Amino acid sequence: MSYAFDNNFTSLTNLQANQYNLGWRKYLEVQSYNSNVSTMWSSGNKTAAPYKFSGQQERSLFITGQSLYQQAYPGANVNLIRPQ
Repeated sequence: MSYAFDNNFTSLTNLQANQYNLGWRKYLEVQSYNSNVSTMWSSGNKTAAPYKFSGQQERSLFITGQSLYQQAYPGANVNLIRPQ
């Protein structure tokens, strides 16, 4: 996945824009990882596990990014495999 996050929001503070950017990148990272896991599962390799968050902060970034992604690409598949 290589979708760009447009962080050119005039109404956001630098902190908010940074959090949105981090969330967007985390979401893409997790979805890319889980997409690879899904491909491995479909080819018979069941040893790979879905992405596991290191903590609540990382999970929150993912949720922020997922929300932004849904807003930017309505109707897109946002849950290939649910992270743990």
